[in-house]
Amino acid sequence: MRLQIVRAIFLKEIRETLRDRRTLVFMIVLPLVLYPGMIIGMSKFQDSLDEQARERSCRLTIWGQPPADLIDLLKARNFAVSIEGSHPVSPDTPVFEPMPDEESQDADKKAEQIRSRVEVHPLTVAARPLVLERKTDLILALWPQTPDSGLRHAAILYDSVREDSRRGRSRLEAALETYRKGVVTGREKERGLPQGFFTAMDVKARDIAPKSRRSGFGIGIVLPFLLLAVSATAGFYRAVDTTAGEKERNTMQTLLCAPVRSLEIVAGKFGAIALITTAAAAANIVSLGLTFSVVTKSLGGGAVSLNGWQYLIVFLTLLPVTLLTSALFLAVGVFAKDFRDGQNLLTPVMMLAMMPAAITMLPGVEANVYTLMAPFVNVALLIKALLVGEAKADQVFITLISSAAYAVLALLFAARVFERESLLTGGKDTFRGLFGLDHRRREVTPSLAFASFCLVLLLIFYGQVLTKLSMEKLLLFVQYGLILAPTLLIVGALRLPLVETLSLRRPSLRSILAAFLIGLSSWTVGVAFLRLLPPPESLQKAMQQVLLLDQPNLPLAVVLFVVAVSPGICEELLFRGLIQNGFRRLGMWPAILAAALLFGLAHGSIYRLLPVTFLGVVIGYLAWRSQSVIPGMLAHAVNNASALMLVSHPALRQWTVKQQLQFLPLEWSAFGALVLAAGLWLARGAAPELEQTSPNPS
Repeated sequence: MRLQIVRAIFLKEIRETLRDRRTLVFMIVLPLVLYPGMIIGMSKFQDSLDEQARERSCRLTIWGQPPADLIDLLKARNFAVSIEGSHPVSPDTPVFEPMPDEESQDADKKAEQIRSRVEVHPLTVAARPLVLERKTDLILALWPQTPDSGLRHAAILYDSVREDSRRGRSRLEAALETYRKGVVTGREKERGLPQGFFTAMDVKARDIAPKSRRSGFGIGIVLPFLLLAVSATAGFYRAVDTTAGEKERNTMQTLLCAPVRSLEIVAGKFGAIALITTAAAAANIVSLGLTFSVVTKSLGGGAVSLNGWQYLIVFLTLLPVTLLTSALFLAVGVFAKDFRDGQNLLTPVMMLAMMPAAITMLPGVEANVYTLMAPFVNVALLIKALLVGEAKADQVFITLISSAAYAVLALLFAARVFERESLLTGGKDTFRGLFGLDHRRREVTPSLAFASFCLVLLLIFYGQVLTKLSMEKLLLFVQYGLILAPTLLIVGALRLPLVETLSLRRPSLRSILAAFLIGLSSWTVGVAFLRLLPPPESLQKAMQQVLLLDQPNLPLAVVLFVVAVSPGICEELLFRGLIQNGFRRLGMWPAILAAALLFGLAHGSIYRLLPVTFLGVVIGYLAWRSQSVIPGMLAHAVNNASALMLVSHPALRQWTVKQQLQFLPLEWSAFGALVLAAGLWLARGAAPELEQTSPNPS
């Protein structure tokens, strides 16, 4: 081997690498910025969670008769104390056994036997529904004080899976230790007392979480991230090869010369990458199921065990993420010049996409309406919730909606990139050209309508997180700042014709009358759908806050403006204006149904999906027949105002409580259906002269 030649080739490769600025950025600059940013960001995020946890009151339920000075101490330490009058603690209730010394013989075996007895202890059985269903954070059980020694037994019942419950246990143990020391200090001044008097209180903390829940929590810390990372990696190299690789082999130019459309190219490539990624996700789920099945059998039950439906839900939640990563890799890969450049580009994209899922490893991060809107984080948290048995229908619903929204946005971006032949052939493009801002549009397209919906949907959820406003101000901010303003900005930025895009035409008198009848009656028919999927109590309480029923001091005019008038204006301009007109080329009923379904999805609850979608259909029909969005605004406002007046009027509410009505009587819904039919009949002939000139007559 000639070392001189080796040295020359070595120096050549080094010089070429140093001349490649993009390689230097990804090799040196990006790690210097990315990792400190990730670590500092996650630590700051954890610090904020810890600070919020310290400031948050811990909900404590006490079983037994606590001393008054103990109650004062707990309240001073930010415990929200609730003393139960009827409780399962009595002098005959067995006391929890002490755990063996860790250094004693067979300590692990004895500890496991004690834990198995804790599982069936009467206090555990009674406390488990309250703590696991989050009605309280933890329970303090107090036995009566023994008269001869003054010793009082106590038990802290908590859930080791929940961060709030674990923190509450530590805080409560510290508070009880402070109380115990105070009692002991007082007793030390006396003499001749029986043994046990100086102990004052014997406290034992017991974890009431079932073994399957604890093991699911341990696995759920790491497993969701691994599932996402492995699934995304499967499509990584396929995306690099099908974009940058084809540029390097000059087959992309050959494909462009063929009589095919750019949309057909991106659809075919995306389908191949998505299929590979989906197959990898399915393989991961099958492997997960087989592994858990073997582990459960080997441990004799009690380990993590999911049924077939839960595995299907995990796969369905992974599916939008695989589509999102496939579309994202496809769009970004086009910007690369060759295969190596594609790897350099897509590696940080993949890392940035996967890193949010690592947040699920932090303690205290749980699935809620805000985290379930974050890409990748939502799927990881939902899988974690499934493993610990906490996943709710609404959580699955919000996760699927938000993930699908991100996937559609990424796919539309990929399609837009593939429309620019300058990028496909190795050239460059401008920002305005890439996003279609360099020419005037004549009408809104279905893809733009759907992208607008996804954008506004994400703004609604994240905009609420960044604001700390009272409920009425928050509702106004959502309507005008997060729905109306983006709608007008989209129309203005793309230079769409305002009147035609939003259907801002003067309505006929007949359509106004139809709007009143539809608004007065549609809600009575829509609520009948609630019988198919009754909403939980938590949703009912949330709706009371949204309708401002918990603020009786607000004037009725203000409530009607916030709850009825503002949604009627803002939501109709988006859904029956921009979005329904975007689907107009598909025909009347496809456009109406598509806009109505998106209208239902935007309300973020599977329990409200059917009634809200039904309302969207009837208002969409009214808007289509009248060729104006104004009757829809009126019908929407009257619909909300009518429902609000029913639930807020004291006499009607008292009658409802007296009759013990959970749902609106079917007779009311039947009468409302007749009125609704009359309104739809009027709407049918609302604007015949405009209908003849409509581009898509029904």
